[in-house]
Amino acid sequence: KPTYYSVGSFHKGYAIVSKDEENEYGVVDTLLNEVIPCHFRAMEYIEESHLFKTETGYKDSLGRYISELNGTEVLVPSKYSYCELFNNGLAIAVLNINRYTARYGLINDRAADVLPPIFESLLLLDNGFYMFKLNKKYGLSDNSGSIIMPNKYHGIGEFIDNLALARVNIKSVQPNKESRLYGYVDLQGNEILPVEYEFIGKRFNNRVVIMKGGEWWLFGIDDYKLTAFPGVAYLGPCVSDDLCKVNIGGQYDKEKNRVTSGQFGY
Repeated sequence: KPTYYSVGSFHKGYAIVSKDEENEYGVVDTLLNEVIPCHFRAMEYIEESHLFKTETGYKDSLGRYISELNGTEVLVPSKYSYCELFNNGLAIAVLNINRYTARYGLINDRAADVLPPIFESLLLLDNGFYMFKLNKKYGLSDNSGSIIMPNKYHGIGEFIDNLALARVNIKSVQPNKESRLYGYVDLQGNEILPVEYEFIGKRFNNRVVIMKGGEWWLFGIDDYKLTAFPGVAYLGPCVSDDLCKVNIGGQYDKEKNRVTSGQFGY
């Protein structure tokens, strides 16, 4: 049974191949061993350098990705399809499993693994740490590969002023339904506001409205201070740091995040 949809001409003992009509290319040797897996959308043999050019850069005949750091060539192990640019001696390396699935790791300037390629996503943060996704949950690693926050959140938002919104999903007793709880984490992996609030509103200056169990607070982004608003049915939006809209005596609909009846004021 034929293995490849197409096989190109051999150069120095290697040929470009594809496995299907969708043109995912790789490279084989004369024994048809795949030295570069068929995971690339583009592949060209460069006669002058004897390298193979892909859409993400160059690979040699051993399947190693050719990267560069401070003018020095770095040969990334063949298990990786490519790596991103180095930053402070580290680079995110990408292992393509197939056209639709990849795993991410972290390598150092010697192309050795700092984090193994097991993560569903890996993102460099402003403080040099990394946010990763593993088993559909997010956590944080420092630049030595130590996990400083385990993968326990279903979502982590953008870090602004050292804080990001974190979310966990809680299964409901009703089929195919779940509730969500929110809090804040910082860039060092600390949980600044426990992830137990049913609602966290948009930031206004250095304040956000939060709610748990029908009780409402203002949370300070800069000082982490909680200010309670007892007896209100709804809080927000705020028009300044010291003035917020409130509802007294109304009925809050958590699903639609709105309040009906009652009296409004500031």
